[in-house]
Amino acid sequence: MFIALRGYDLEEFVGSKQLENQGEELNISLQTKGLNRIVRHPLYFGIILVTVGFFLQNFTDTGLVFTIAIFSYLWIGTTLEEHKLIQVFGEDYHHYRKKVRRLIAFLI
Repeated sequence: MFIALRGYDLEEFVGSKQLENQGEELNISLQTKGLNRIVRHPLYFGIILVTVGFFLQNFTDTGLVFTIAIFSYLWIGTTLEEHKLIQVFGEDYHHYRKKVRRLIAFLI
């Protein structure tokens, strides 16, 4: 997750740039380097790895429910985020989506 964060503008990521510019449109570019060339949402992939790790360490019903809830949230979140990214980046994002998997490089 830390490697993934290095590929982003952290001021933009946490929203401070947007606050600074008071809602004006920012000149941002589609990030397709680093881990983003392997998966479209590397931070979410990191969350998946951490969640699975915790679950494998403690097999409990609560852990299973938590893992399913996190996976569901991430799937819905990435779907909504991708709609926004299509609006922002248009055809560039469509081409990127065709080449790079959503969350796990060899699965989805």
